[in-house]
Amino acid sequence: MMKIKNQMRKKFAGIRNYLMNGNTRSDFSRLFILVFLAFVIRLYFTTLHEVTSSDCIIIGKNLISGRGFVDINGNPILMGKQFYSLLIGISSLLTSNLELAAKLISVAFGSLLLVPIFLLGKRLYNKRVGYIACIFAVFYFWLVDSSAIISGESVYIFLVTCGALIGYLAMVRRINSLYFISGVIFGLCYLTRPEGFGYVGVMALFSIGVWLFAERNRLGFKRAVTNTFFLLIGFLIVSSPHFLFLHEHTGQWTLSGNGALNLIVGEGYGDRQKYELRVMGLTEDKTEIWNDYYLGKVDAMDYIKSHPLELFRRYIKNMRGLLTEDIPATFPIWLLLLVGLGLFKSSWGKTRIKKEIYVSLMILYPLLVFPVMLVSPRYLLATLPFLLIWTAKGTYELQRWFEETAPDLKIPWKSSIIVILVLLSLLPPFIAYQSYFLTDQLIEHKNAGLWLKDNAPEEQPRVMSRKGVVASYADGIPIQLPYANYTDIMAYAKHKKAEYIVIDERYIPERRPMIAYLLNESNAPGNLKLIYKNEEIPNRKILVYTILKY
Repeated sequence: MMKIKNQMRKKFAGIRNYLMNGNTRSDFSRLFILVFLAFVIRLYFTTLHEVTSSDCIIIGKNLISGRGFVDINGNPILMGKQFYSLLIGISSLLTSNLELAAKLISVAFGSLLLVPIFLLGKRLYNKRVGYIACIFAVFYFWLVDSSAIISGESVYIFLVTCGALIGYLAMVRRINSLYFISGVIFGLCYLTRPEGFGYVGVMALFSIGVWLFAERNRLGFKRAVTNTFFLLIGFLIVSSPHFLFLHEHTGQWTLSGNGALNLIVGEGYGDRQKYELRVMGLTEDKTEIWNDYYLGKVDAMDYIKSHPLELFRRYIKNMRGLLTEDIPATFPIWLLLLVGLGLFKSSWGKTRIKKEIYVSLMILYPLLVFPVMLVSPRYLLATLPFLLIWTAKGTYELQRWFEETAPDLKIPWKSSIIVILVLLSLLPPFIAYQSYFLTDQLIEHKNAGLWLKDNAPEEQPRVMSRKGVVASYADGIPIQLPYANYTDIMAYAKHKKAEYIVIDERYIPERRPMIAYLLNESNAPGNLKLIYKNEEIPNRKILVYTILKY
């Protein structure tokens, strides 16, 4: 036993030395300053998000209190979010302000992301590339904003990058325990967002690829099988409780309760009315919206088998949108020039080929898989740490060229000019992004929710609306406003025991046009009574009706 313990100690000492090799105290000081700067920037941006709403807070509180992995209504959660919700639940033991705690979790993980970025950039290329990648990550607009909201995004991105770092180290050091740790981390990815399971496949594919193309012998095959085994064991130890949970509530062995739902939702992508009907329409008995009906009840593989041509056409359409809209929105096109410079300025040997293919697979996984369902910049965020490392490599090569071609040019901060120029080039999209997302927040919904909290006689008012923000701020129970006519909406409201209905100018005219007439309170039928009205913000009128009878 002592011998095994000493062997493990030596292995992990070697890993630590490998990761930290060449780092001085000043290096750690610089990294700490960058992490602290990232923390301050992200903390400031939490104050710009005036409206926050997330079911993760309730889920986390229920999880830690012993109620289980359930929502506010006690329904099992089949769509992931466990790890982030658990972090919030643990924080509930320390503070009663869970909204603040949830934001701080996002900020902390978004700031700590710089550590694996630095270590991975350093190990792939050199220390300077690692630092440049960290500088870009500190200010990168998508990474800043995703770390300033109540969402599992920053936790997920951090875990993906850490898993990739440990996986790369496992590949270089050929240590099975590191494949195991990488599997554990990707298991936590999966428990944060269901698509995290795919990175286990990426790692396994890479191990098999190394055997097929670089080590095509019995030893290489044995190594590939062993690596994959330890990777899967680590993943399953963390994720298997959730597999059992899903099987208990769906009757299927599945990776996610919403796999088929995402495919079905994708049918309406790009067509707002079709999307609303497909997702928020009512079943024939008027007791469920399709979003809830499909959740956990349709097998993803069955859907794929029955809709092959539809999925193929959707994939081509979404891939076109990905290339022309979502990638440019997430990663400015001019940075690709730096990526190209970093990739092809220097020659590739066998070791370099392995490195670049490894990073490429981490980037390509979400790019190639998500168009089957739908595409959104949100799904591409996990690629940013790797893309920024490539960008940093190109910036480093440009720096070297600048220093070599102008060695006698006496300019202060000469070596930093290129980095500063790249940062300045990110300023316009940063401003555009923030002005687009933060100038028109759901303030009217927040105010209505706070009013209802103070004035509703119910302790937990049951609020029907297109968005759940009013219910969230009223400490109430959210009920989806279905895409249906008024009679069917009331039938659904009766089934769900809704007490209030929110009619707002922001969503109703476009997404519920059949009840847009309710924006004029004089048109309201006799079973509704107006209790709240606010039209202080132009084109953002909001009304709250109480339902007198169904």
